[in-house]
Amino acid sequence: MQVETRPFDNGADALLALHRERIDFAILGAALSGISAPAICEILRRNADLQELSLVRILGPGEVPAGPEFDADLVFDSADLPE
Repeated sequence: MQVETRPFDNGADALLALHRERIDFAILGAALSGISAPAICEILRRNADLQELSLVRILGPGEVPAGPEFDADLVFDSADLPE
């Protein structure tokens, strides 16, 4: 299995890449401008072609997980991650 990283600062650019490239999984950080990581998760979960994409989301300070039907498969609090 080959792993490739593609960092994005803008949520809209990340969402477009996810739609175009049909990758297997994505890790979404808390610091996306434009479209937020929770919104990206919900859009992908509502899209029949992309709802099976494996998602990991890192919460920002004070952020809470969304409902399980629209959030990432795994959600981590950034405070719990090693530096």
